Formats: sequence, structure tokens, C-alpha cells
Amino acid sequence: TVELDYSNQHPTILYSMEQAERPSDCYSEVLNYKQLPDGKSRASARKMVKQAFNAMLNADQPMAHAPNGVRPKEFGLTWAELSDAITEFHAPIERHFYTGVGLRLQRIDSDIAELVMLHFATKGIPILPLHDSFLMHHGYEAELAQQMDLAFQRVTEYKPKIDTKYFDVAADDALSEDGDDLTSTLKLLGESHEARMAAFETI
Repeated sequence: TVELDYSNQHPTILYSMEQAERPSDCYSEVLNYKQLPDGKSRASARKMVKQAFNAMLNADQPMAHAPNGVRPKEFGLTWAELSDAITEFHAPIERHFYTGVGLRLQRIDSDIAELVMLHFATKGIPILPLHDSFLMHHGYEAELAQQMDLAFQRVTEYKPKIDTKYFDVAADDALSEDGDDLTSTLKLLGESHEARMAAFETI
């Protein structure tokens, strides 16, 4: 299978509304650490910024304290400092923070997802939506990328950035040497859930 993901989807939509150029990554460049606190990585800093960013979009008024799960103190910051850093970095979309715009963005990304899924549904091709990404057979990667691009531009009039993730299970991870384990499990589709689970757990 292949998973194609809309990178930085909500900030991309907001930047399109303001007809401004979006940063290459809306989260990793907000905090310019020369040296991270002990035990902290750039990936963990990015994750915190992303959580704070989304909280600031969903809140309808400024927050006096950090939202649940966001711990700026672990990075040597106060909540006010983190909030200000995000606001300053994203000056072109600053007016959207603390307005509750998150709900509107969720509606927009659902409209985009609907267009992508309907394209494949009308052709009888399975596609699995995963929030702001889609998972399907790798043979449809080019068509999926095209439809995601078209749907995003149709709704936002802005070109998206799309990331790709591949999933490939090695034969020795899923099958025994004779290759019959998975086949045998699939033959149990007409049996009970317990029988299928017991067979699957032996793989």
C-alpha cells in the first residue's frame, strides 16, 4: 500500500486564504534552538509546536495557560513565549489565531477528502481516509496524487504539498517458509472472529 498525506494541511489552507506563501514546514522552524534541553529532540519540539498551533486555532479566545498535553516548560519556555513565537512566525495568518477557525478548517478538509474519495468510489476502487491522508494500493499512487492535488486546488485555489509513505511487509514477516500461513488465515473469513484472530496470531 501507499499513503499520501497533505503536509501542514490547516496552515496551508489559512495561507491560501491570505494569498501568502507558506513556510516549507509550519512547525519545525518556529523555535530556533541552538541547543535543545537535555533529552529533547527537534522532532519533539516540532510535535509540541504543532499541538500548540492547533490549540490556538481551535480556541475562541487567548489562553492564559498551555492546553493539555502541551508542556513548553520542558523546552525552557512559558506558554506566553510559545504562543508569541508561533504568532510571530506565522504573521501572515496571525488574525486567525484564537478565533475558533479550527472548526471551519475541519469542514474544508472534509470537503477536500470527499472529492478524493468520491473519485475512487465511483470507479469501485477502495480508498481509506486517515484524517488528512489516504491509504490505498500502491498501483494507484500517481492517480491518488493527482486527485489530491486537484481536490485541494478546487476547494482552496492553492497548491498543496503532498508527502508519501510506503508500506511493504517482507515475506518473512507475514508468511512462513511455505507461504501458507496468511492464505490459511484468509480461508477463515466465513468462520468466527475468534477463529480468525487465533489463526492470525500464529503468523
